[in-house]
Amino acid sequence: MSQNQPNDVVLNNDSNESSEAEKLAEAEAKREANEKAKIKAEQDAKKAKLDALLGNIQNPTSENSGQGISEGSSDQGQPNGNNYAPTYFGITGIGQGGVGYGLNGRGKPSNSKVKPDCNEEGAVVVEIHVNRSGQVVQAIPGKRGTSGDICLYDAAQKTALTYRWSADPNAPAIQIGFVVVNFTLTQ
Repeated sequence: MSQNQPNDVVLNNDSNESSEAEKLAEAEAKREANEKAKIKAEQDAKKAKLDALLGNIQNPTSENSGQGISEGSSDQGQPNGNNYAPTYFGITGIGQGGVGYGLNGRGKPSNSKVKPDCNEEGAVVVEIHVNRSGQVVQAIPGKRGTSGDICLYDAAQKTALTYRWSADPNAPAIQIGFVVVNFTLTQ
């Protein structure tokens, strides 16, 4: 031994125990931080997928508010797309039109209006099936978006059956679309 007195040698057991506790606390904090980061990354990924599915409608002022690869905030069609494909029924565009008719590729129809048997007002959405000659061969009232009373359905169906579009030999044998029949008390 090189020391004469036993008091000169001091072992510090407390520092070993405190460094172990610090290491455990650091490991626990790191594990919690990693868990929070993982949860946030999963939530961000889910939100991004949902935004992509919904056409980025959650953030319509962004540069990507349109659909397609064109610049700006407009929608782009497909070069080889189907002219008779279903429309975005019920969604107004940027232009000066309204909701429009849900029958692509056929132009504007002609029709007459059938007066309802009841004294109610509202809008009835009618699913229509149109043949190549432009005649409505089937009309199903009360589809999603209807705000009128059920007593208006019969008149809406009869009105929808009066619609006539231009004939188109290239159209599908039966083309499905929608019309909105509005009823007011002044009719």
